[in-house]
Amino acid sequence: MYSRKLLVRSLAVATAITALTSLRIVVSVLNPGYSVAGGLRESLFQLLFLCSWALEVPLLAPFFARFPLSENPWRRTPFYMGVGIAAGIGPALVQRALSSLPIAQVRDNMRGSFFVQWLGGLLIFWMIAAVFQTVVARQKVRELEGQLAQAELQNLKSQLHPHFLFNTLHTISVLLREDAEAANRVLLKLSELLRVSLDHTRADQIPLQQELDFLEAYLSIEQTRFEERLETSITADGEARAALIPTLLLQPLVENAMRHGIAPRAAGGRVSITARRVHNTLELEVEDNGSGLSADYLQRRERGCGLRNTEGRLRALCGAAGHLEVLARPQGGVAVNISLPYRSS
Repeated sequence: MYSRKLLVRSLAVATAITALTSLRIVVSVLNPGYSVAGGLRESLFQLLFLCSWALEVPLLAPFFARFPLSENPWRRTPFYMGVGIAAGIGPALVQRALSSLPIAQVRDNMRGSFFVQWLGGLLIFWMIAAVFQTVVARQKVRELEGQLAQAELQNLKSQLHPHFLFNTLHTISVLLREDAEAANRVLLKLSELLRVSLDHTRADQIPLQQELDFLEAYLSIEQTRFEERLETSITADGEARAALIPTLLLQPLVENAMRHGIAPRAAGGRVSITARRVHNTLELEVEDNGSGLSADYLQRRERGCGLRNTEGRLRALCGAAGHLEVLARPQGGVAVNISLPYRSS
């Protein structure tokens, strides 16, 4: 069956070629010996000839896609020749029939032998085949890039869960020495958190609202440990909450804020999460007023899992459109800003 989009595009190309080659009518109109009516008839016949090829293109497309010449070229070239011979017959017959009409009044070079007209059609067939080989090759490259990005994403996600689980179990270990009842509550919250976490990781992207719900549960575990030393804030507008983001995008950043910003300070501190939509961009921020960036921050960033993981997943899912920036706050602490394309769930 014809592909409507491919058929329309083929007819558009045929019309454009005819329009370009017909410019000679405008250029030659001042020539007293030039017949405008004859030129218009030639352009019409050329259009009909090219349209006959345009009608064949959607029929040839499945053949080109199923048997790309880049694979086993020596074995497939004879098949291409056979298809080209058959494909060139129809347009050659159309051209022959048009040029033999009594009203055609075309120049002698349009009344050539059927073989010459068919040979020209065979050349057109190979031009169309070359175009489709390029299209098929580019499609395969895109598929391989997508598979590579998906493999990278799965690898990064597999790194994240042991890291998250290790740090949460460390929190429970600390609480066991201080408050066994609190440790038991945290353990129950952890089991629920892991269940939600495993549900989330079945998808590459989730609504921001689900991520915020997860973070609220995670911060409640940390709140049990830090008690009044920890303040938290989550602010997000309605449109931002409906946006799709990479799964567990913010959790490693919040964990870093807790581990490196709040935990080292005897007075504790505050962690704030902000999300807003700005036109077609989703802007996210994780901010703390803790210890700030250490002197060996760049070395730790290369070795650490959180930021490197987040950057990798942004790159895999958003490409160049995803940005992550780590800034030292003038008043103390760290702000991590993320921007990515806004996609509604």
